Amino acid sequence: MTPFEQMWETSRNNAFSGQTTFVNLIAVMLLLLVAFIPHRVYLLRWVMSAVIVLAAAWITTDYSSREIEEKWRIRYEYAKEHEAELTEDERHAVTVDGANRLLGPLMFGAFATFKQCGIVLLVIFGFRYLTAMMRRRDKTRNEVRDKEPADIAIDV
Repeated sequence: MTPFEQMWETSRNNAFSGQTTFVNLIAVMLLLLVAFIPHRVYLLRWVMSAVIVLAAAWITTDYSSREIEEKWRIRYEYAKEHEAELTEDERHAVTVDGANRLLGPLMFGAFATFKQCGIVLLVIFGFRYLTAMMRRRDKTRNEVRDKEPADIAIDV
């Protein structure tokens, strides 16, 4: 591996690399805590879930932007120090980048948060739906079992 390739790969992990993952983990834990809010205040549960997801998306987009900017700063500093050693393609790769800086924070920050938190919300509310359906089924079974035999004959 050439020194340029080594620098290119190692610049991906910098001081800001773990922050987006940390924020996403905190958001998932908060969503799990929100799931324990009683059903009678469902509006509060939905509002808190939306606020957590949107805040996490905003924060991870910012952290992802910082991570990408730091990655490109490291690469640019390397290019300035070793300008004579770089080929034309390597110089072009280090100095010209717009799409990664523009779309990277959205793809690695906000979309990752929406995906992870969306899966957690689907699992949580799907579990709540299934438990509610099982309670309803058990309630109807208990009602049928508790009826008098004469009541059952009339219902049929």
